[in-house]
Amino acid sequence: MPNSTLVLIATHATPTSGAGHLMRLFPLIEVLVARGYEVDLYGEISIQWLADRNPILERMGNVNWSKSYTTIIIDSYDSDFITGIVNRGQTKQMVQICDPSTPIFPQTQVVWLDPSPSIPYNLTNILASGIEYFPSRILQEIEFQPTAKNVLIQLGGTPQWDMFQELLKFVYSLKIHNVDFFVFGPFSELRQEGRVRQIPLGLNMKSYLDICDTVICGSGTSVWESLFNHRLVGVMKLVSNQESNFSFVVSNNFAVDLGQSDANLLLKEDNLVRLLLDSDLRLQIFNSISEKFDLLGVDRLLAKIF
Repeated sequence: MPNSTLVLIATHATPTSGAGHLMRLFPLIEVLVARGYEVDLYGEISIQWLADRNPILERMGNVNWSKSYTTIIIDSYDSDFITGIVNRGQTKQMVQICDPSTPIFPQTQVVWLDPSPSIPYNLTNILASGIEYFPSRILQEIEFQPTAKNVLIQLGGTPQWDMFQELLKFVYSLKIHNVDFFVFGPFSELRQEGRVRQIPLGLNMKSYLDICDTVICGSGTSVWESLFNHRLVGVMKLVSNQESNFSFVVSNNFAVDLGQSDANLLLKEDNLVRLLLDSDLRLQIFNSISEKFDLLGVDRLLAKIF
């Protein structure tokens, strides 16, 4: 690393964009800072639980565009946002974190974070391609559990409320002994009812992820973080741009299909019960994800960029 390496991370987390763009960059930012890089953050954070509970976002502020950055890393679907950075940023290297919904600019180098083997663009500026470059957080390692013990439910920073309510209602109806559910959602306060705990989004979520062997989530950033950390996953397709992720993890038996919100969702209740209690299914999935996924994504990505 050069003696003075200045990096700009440009992204956002809003009710429209969701939290995934920012969440998948947190591990990258933390490692860059730990390695001595000077890191500036630029973008809008208007999802309140993120803004309130992540000290790293104290770095988010007004950027001095007269600075000459060694590298600018952009993660956004917003074409106007990207255009502003491309036009103003002074840098030797501009990198976009991309998937099929990303507007890609010719001035940038592309990190393609999508499981699809084919890139639907005529691109010559590919820096890295493959989900193995996903910069996952590292959770506490846990042993395989033949049946679920601790289950975390999280449908994203801006969950579809009807679907969330349907899932929550079914979880409350389950009469399964020795399984604890930790449900993160748009709640105003902690609430415990039986073995189900409702928790406001963002409140020490990682500490719960560390102890949970099973995760129920959408098909965005959360599914990859869970799989890379060898959690057993029940997955839903919440929005149309999650199609590629959802199809990949379900078709390869890396996760259990719990339904799709854009198809008049009927929660696949039988699949959820199997995910929790079918020891053969759980072992099959655990072996599959243990062979496929590791926690070297941040190192791989940084080695490509720097």
